[in-house]
Amino acid sequence: MEFANDPKLDALWFARGGYGACRIAEAAIAQLTDDARTKTYLGYSDGGALLGGLYRNGFRNVAHGPMPVDMIRQGGEAAVKRALTYLIDG
Repeated sequence: MEFANDPKLDALWFARGGYGACRIAEAAIAQLTDDARTKTYLGYSDGGALLGGLYRNGFRNVAHGPMPVDMIRQGGEAAVKRALTYLIDG
């Protein structure tokens, strides 16, 4: 919540999925401020529950895409480079 509501940050890139994301999504989204609405959110896996909830609640800068952990997968470096390009250039 601290990072999502921090006006100095432009984006949140989920580092990994995680079973807990599904369980906390509703409570977490309820705590987000207007500063959180201006950010870009990127990730997948169980983070998709958060992404879907954000979109449902009017957050328009959400994207399903690679996470940093994907570096360890085949082709992961290229995927992470594309994600960084998206986060920087839109």
